[in-house]
Amino acid sequence: MSHNIKDLKEKAQSYHKNLPERIRKYLNERGISDEIINRYLIGWSGQAINIPITNRTGEITFFKYRKDPADTSSKEKYWYDPGAHAELYGWEHIKEPKPSLVICEGELD
Repeated sequence: MSHNIKDLKEKAQSYHKNLPERIRKYLNERGISDEIINRYLIGWSGQAINIPITNRTGEITFFKYRKDPADTSSKEKYWYDPGAHAELYGWEHIKEPKPSLVICEGELD
């Protein structure tokens, strides 16, 4: 991938600052608290919700995008940056043992 980790972190912070209240409300209604939105820098590009995807060491390696919930077109609901690869979202929960662990299909789940 052509982006470096610092550039991706800055991009994530910029997207996060641009998160509109209506999108925050949508995420809250899906059970995603403001604490989680802020901790994981979930953001907005102007066209899609942006979910920074990190690697095992916590560095952002690419973004997953979710189309605007108000968009009723038939375009794909989710897509990734070019060159993205499979990555487990939430590595920090595996690296630090917990009494239980729940694995879901998607990042917003």
